Order: sequence, then structure tokens, then C-alpha cells
Amino acid sequence: KNNNDRGGGAGGKGWRGGSGGGGGEGKNTRRENNDRDHRHGIDDGDAHGASDDNTAPLPFRPHRVPLVRLSDDAPFWYEAGHNAEGRDDVLPPPSSSNERNTPALVRRYRALGSQLLEQEMLLLKSGGGGGGGSNEEDAAFLERTMRRGTLKDRIAAMSVAVSTDPVGRTGALDMLLGLAGIKVGNEAEKGGGSRPNDRVAQMAAEALADLFVNSLLPKHRKMVGLDRRPLCRYSTSGSVKSPSTGEGSNDDAGKPKDLSPRVLLLWRYEEVLRSRYHLFLSRHLARTLSPSAPTLDMTKVAAVKTASMLLREVPEGEGELLVMVANKIGDPSRKVASCAGHELRGVLGEHPQMVEVVAREVQQLAHRPNLSPRALYNCVVFLNQLKLTKDDDAPKPASPSKGGIKKKQSLPASLIETYFRLFEVAVKQGERDVGKGLKGQKKRRALNAVTSDSSSGAMKSRLLSALLTGVNRAHPFLPHGEGGLGTMDHHVDALYRIAHTAGSPAASAQALMLLYNLAVGTPEDDGGNGSSGADVTKRKRKNRKADGKADEKDGGGGEDPAKRRKDRFYRALYSKLSDPSMLSSRRTLTLYFNLVYKSIKNDDCTAEGRTRTVAFAKRLLHTCLHSNGGAGVLCGAAFLISEAGRRRPELRRAVLDAGLDGVFDATKRDPRAAFDAPLDDGPAPVDASADNAEGNPDADGATKKPTHTKGSPGSLWEITLLSNHYHPSVSKFAAQLPHPIEYNGDPLRDFSLAPFLDKFAYRNPKSREKILSQVSRGESVAERQIAMKDVEGRLKAAVNDPRSRLKRAEDEFFRNYFEGRKRRDEMVGFAAATADRRETMTKEEGEEKGGSDEEEEEEGGRER
Repeated sequence: KNNNDRGGGAGGKGWRGGSGGGGGEGKNTRRENNDRDHRHGIDDGDAHGASDDNTAPLPFRPHRVPLVRLSDDAPFWYEAGHNAEGRDDVLPPPSSSNERNTPALVRRYRALGSQLLEQEMLLLKSGGGGGGGSNEEDAAFLERTMRRGTLKDRIAAMSVAVSTDPVGRTGALDMLLGLAGIKVGNEAEKGGGSRPNDRVAQMAAEALADLFVNSLLPKHRKMVGLDRRPLCRYSTSGSVKSPSTGEGSNDDAGKPKDLSPRVLLLWRYEEVLRSRYHLFLSRHLARTLSPSAPTLDMTKVAAVKTASMLLREVPEGEGELLVMVANKIGDPSRKVASCAGHELRGVLGEHPQMVEVVAREVQQLAHRPNLSPRALYNCVVFLNQLKLTKDDDAPKPASPSKGGIKKKQSLPASLIETYFRLFEVAVKQGERDVGKGLKGQKKRRALNAVTSDSSSGAMKSRLLSALLTGVNRAHPFLPHGEGGLGTMDHHVDALYRIAHTAGSPAASAQALMLLYNLAVGTPEDDGGNGSSGADVTKRKRKNRKADGKADEKDGGGGEDPAKRRKDRFYRALYSKLSDPSMLSSRRTLTLYFNLVYKSIKNDDCTAEGRTRTVAFAKRLLHTCLHSNGGAGVLCGAAFLISEAGRRRPELRRAVLDAGLDGVFDATKRDPRAAFDAPLDDGPAPVDASADNAEGNPDADGATKKPTHTKGSPGSLWEITLLSNHYHPSVSKFAAQLPHPIEYNGDPLRDFSLAPFLDKFAYRNPKSREKILSQVSRGESVAERQIAMKDVEGRLKAAVNDPRSRLKRAEDEFFRNYFEGRKRRDEMVGFAAATADRRETMTKEEGEEKGGSDEEEEEEGGRER
């Protein structure tokens, strides 16, 4: 069919219908050559020329010695002939050069290259010196094993044959592809073979992947087809050089030079290998990972690992491989989805420059319609775990005029935009599902019930928590010009609703953390994101401009919008402080305490700010004392007040003040109105008199937004309760206040139940190397820090060991307890009595056993 399409006039008719002139004989000859190429599997399409002069086939001179031989200097086929003229030449881009290859010219050289490749394979089969240095007996043994051995032996023999002589053993590569269900040649044009056995296909695919990575595919470049080679630079009158002429150039400098047969053979083999590799990707990996494929999870996991290895090791086909692996993040099977995410993170670990490409592919998956909630959750979790960098020193393109090219969006900005789009979709979907037929307050109640209850609400809470985690992680890495509040202002109301109504403490904590970044921020930017003081100043200046524009839209005048935003955030956080469920989640407890600490530390140094600080501390102590968090939460609260007191002196004064300056009202919504007038009519403290004189003395403290506070802040008398606590560490922490508490650990973790039980776990000591080999450090920074803390805790000596250096009060308590019990046992002779009793019991059990044996023998004699 191909010959007839390319043939002209009577030649084509003579081959098809038996009529015509001499053209029929030429067609029959080319048909035989075509069938022979199909048998060897080296024809990828238009491999032969036509009968006209412009497309006449190039003359072929068979060579008698193999043209490609592997050696120590060139152990791979793509390194062979590297000294030959034009070996690695490629056509320049069309925009920079006028050189073109016509389709007819490419077909002529492709046909000649197929003939050279076929001759190379025939030389190896006939024993003409090929085989990569192996003798004839080894070659015959490989042939027998490939055809008659067991499955493992056949696959191993094919792998050895291809690795030793990849050019001459193209047939062995095709046999491996056939075992994987990939047919080449005539069968490939018909659509490939039938589906093979999963076990056979998996074994063949593993062997093929190993060959592609370690022997066949170049790792420093992509493979190039003949259409991109500079064939137009070479002469077509004399075809290629004779193999006996060497690699020299022509004598006539003005004429086009001849193409070396070795170079043409390598170019053609590269094209053939490229087509085989893409067949492997499209007809095995893509078919195995297809959603409609009836394959087991184990087979899909193996295919994901194979695709990830190829993506990590070779650049060829990386676009197809990335799509395959990224799509499996949304697989219904948790095992397959988890494997895909893990493998993609491994790829990014070796190639960090691919983070934008991988993120864009996962974002496209997340935006697909009708995506299941679990698949969307997997995509968001993968995105919020990406390692981002803040690159402000990179050259920025000039600002284009209107209608010009838009500036490329940074990766953090793109991620934040994706998170908020998914956030809007999730919120609108919930309102649409719940609010059908309901209006007003009933609709809000139903939405809150679904958000906090049911399995769909739990998945939605997890999704919202993951989205907010991603926003919080990407926000500090926004470059200049993309970190303003204008892009997030229309999401603030939804964030507050999540903070108040989310069913999980994680979602509430993440929403409050994001609102803190938007409303308050950290003056010194916490020093952990690489932002300098100039960066913070520019960001604040831009935010003030945005606030001024928003104030002008509202009509101008009135309260400062930045102050309104800050007061609203503090009211929301103050209301969540009274929620005991925020102290029940161990996963988000550290994040929650960190948010409270930063909010107290960075509050305004005004009368309202000082009153709000003491109100936060009192409500935090009340919630911790009435919760089931245990000693860890109380120690964490005391440590938080101690650290915040370094920046807020009113906390230290509140701890030292024995009298009550004001009465705390826990029913007030606003922390600025939490303290009523003082009990006595005495004068206010000196440090707060100036602040009290600023406001109106007749203002009502019960209003939602008071203009000032009545009286000075009250005292933190709750510290006295902590001083009498049963836990020695809690009482010791409380006794150190208001002075700073010197502690280097994490009280929320160190004083929990698990470390307490570890003290009574009598385990044999292990070496540091063995413990490090058993600990998984994880992929994120937090996981690595927790793992190292666990190692340090497991390496510590026991509390009753004289070598241990005790720094904690509870450790001293345990040591005193064990030593006291040991002394009491020695005084009453408990140890000796216990040993004697055990020896007596052992003897009695032996005598009873012996007596029972004698009685059984007597009974047996009487029966006989």
C-alpha cells in the first residue's frame, strides 16, 4: 500500500493488478525489500523511495565488517563513532537557518539506513565478527536459550544479548517487547498484539527498563530522528562513502560531501530505538496504568515505579512519563496513589529544577471536573509538601505595554491561586448541597452541621485543612509585587467561617494562621523565610496603600481598616481559646500554641493591646486547667506566658500582682472589654494611667468595639493553682514565673503520656547506629526534627541509672521513688525473702510432679 501510494503511473498499476511495464519489476523488487525489513522489524513507516528521479533509492553497497563495535573507550552505542565527521550534527531551528530536509530525502536515507542495519544484523548472525567480542559458541548458546529456555532464562539471555551488541541484536530487543505485549513490524501497524499475562509482561518490562536506563538510552540528551539530521548537507549522487574509504573528506572541496555509512547506521538505529522506546511507553506503561485496565494494584505499583525510574534517569519521553505518574496521584487505590506521590517526590529530590513542571501537571489534575474528593485531597497534599524557594534575585522581564506579553507568574503565587480556586469550589459545593430548599438561618445551621459532622464533612475538613496548609506554606515565598492582600481579601469571610465552624481543630488552626498572616503579620518576619527588613517594609507599604484604597471605596474616614482587620482577627482567636477541642488534637497543638504566642507577642503596645494580652493569657489558663490535656498542656501554657513576657512586661506585672485591679468577665466577646472596673476605688497603676486618660471614661465596656478599657488589666492568679499542681514539672514551671523559664525541649511533647510510659518500659539498651537505622526521618523538616528528638530520647540513660544527668523535676521524682523503694526492700529483707520463696515453690512443684507420676504407675499396675 505504501509503495502504491508513492509509486507513479504504470509502475504502481503493474504491481497492484499485473499490468504495466517495467515499473512493475521495480515495484516487486522493492516489495521484497520491504517484506524483508518488516521481518526484521526495522521499518518505521516510509522506508523506501519511489520510481521518479527525485526520489530514486540511494545505491547500497553491503559492508563485510561490522561498522559498530563496543570497546572500553566507547562502551555504549551512542558513544561509538564520536570522532567521525558529523556524528552529532543536528539541524538548527527553522527560525535561525534556512536548511531543510525534504520528506523525499528523509525517506531515501531512511531506506538506506534500514539496509545498513539489516546488513549489520546479518553479519552478526553469520558470525562475521560481531557480537561484541563473544565467540560463536556463546552466540549459539544465547540463541538456544532465547528460544527454548525457561521464562527467566529467556529474558536474561535477551538482556545479555542486547547489552553486549545493541545494534546487531535489535531482534532480541523486539523479542523482549513481544513478551511485554508490544508487537513491531507488520503487527505494529495493525495495532499491536494481544494482552499478555501480567506476570510475564511485568518481568519483561523490568528487563526492558533496566536495558533502557543502563545500556540503550543516552542520559545527557534526547534521541534525534533522521528528519532532524542535516541530510541536506550531503551528496545524494554517490550515496554514502564506501566502508573501505575511511572517514576522510572528499577531495573536491566545492562539492557536497558524502555521508559516512557508520554515521548513517548510528542515526538510523537511534531512530529505530526511539520508536521502540515510545512503543514501550504507549503500549505497555500507558495500557497498564489506564483506569480501565483490569490490572491488580501490585502490577500498577510496579508500572509506576518503572515510569518513575525512567523519568528520573533518562530525558527521553519525560513528558509522557510525567503525565502517567502524576495522573496516578488521583488513582482510586490508596496504595497506587501513595506510591505515585512518593515516587514523584523522589524525582524532585534528584531534579529540583523540575518542581514547576511537576506542580503544573498536578495542578491540571486537581482542576479536572468530576474529580473524586480523595483524589483532590491527594493532589493538594502533594502540592503543599513541595519545597519552595524565594528567588528575588532572578532577572525580571521588562514591564510590557498594554496588550503585550504578560509577566510569568511565580510558583508560590500559582499555588496560592490554585488553593483558593479549589477552596471556592469546595465551599460553593457544600452550600449547594446543603442549602437546597433552605433559607437564612436554617441554611447556615445545616451548613455548620454538615461541616462538623458526617463522613463527607470529615473529608471536607481534611481538604480545607490541606488547602490552608498549602497557603500558609506558600505565602512567605511570594516575591515582591505578589504578596499584597488584595488577592485574598475576598476570601477573608470564608476563612473566618471555617475558623468558627470547621469540624477539625486542624482546619481551624490553619485558617487562623492564615488570617494572622493577612491581618497582623510578624514585624521581623520571624527570620525564617529569608526576608530582609527592606522586604517587610515594602510589603507593609503596599498593604497600607491597598488599605487606603479600600477605605476610599467605603466612603473615607472612620476607623483605620488595618486596625479593623486586626481587631476582627483577635476577636476570632479569643473565641477559639475557650474551645477545649483545640487542645485535644496532638497534631496541631504545637501550631495552635505557636499562633497564640505570636499573636500575644506582636500585639499593639497600647492600653487596648496590654489589656488584650492579659485577657488572652487568662483565658488560655482557664481552658488548660479545665481540659483533659494533662501536664503537657499546662507546662506549655506556662512556658508560653514566660516567653511572651520577654516582650510583654504587662504579663510579668500580672503574675506579680497579688491584688485584683479588675474583674475578668469571661462572657465578653472582645478581649479589650474582658476586664470591668476595678473592685476598689483606688488609683490605677502608674504605667497604665496615661493610657486610661486617653479614652472616654463613660464608654461601655460591654460593647463589641470599645474605644478604651475600664481600669487596668487584672492579675494572673491562676498561676497559684499551677504552683500546687500534682505534677512536679508543672509546679516547678509555675514557681519560676514571672522569671523566664529555662527549658530547651518541647513541653507539649515531653510531658505527654507516651514519654511517661517509656520511662517504665524496661528495654535492653541499643547502640546509636542501630537506633538511627530503625528511625525514619521523613521528607519534611518537621518530620526530621521529630525523628532526631526521638533518637535522643531513646539514647538517654534510665532515671535510676547513676550515670544519668537529671534536669527535670519529674526525673528527680522518679529517681527518688526508685531509690526509696530499693532502700525499703533492703531494710525488711524483701529481696532475700522473695528469692527463698521462689526456691521453695520450685522444689514443691518438682515434688508434686514426681508424686503424681508414682501414683499413675500404681494405678496402672492395679488395672493390669
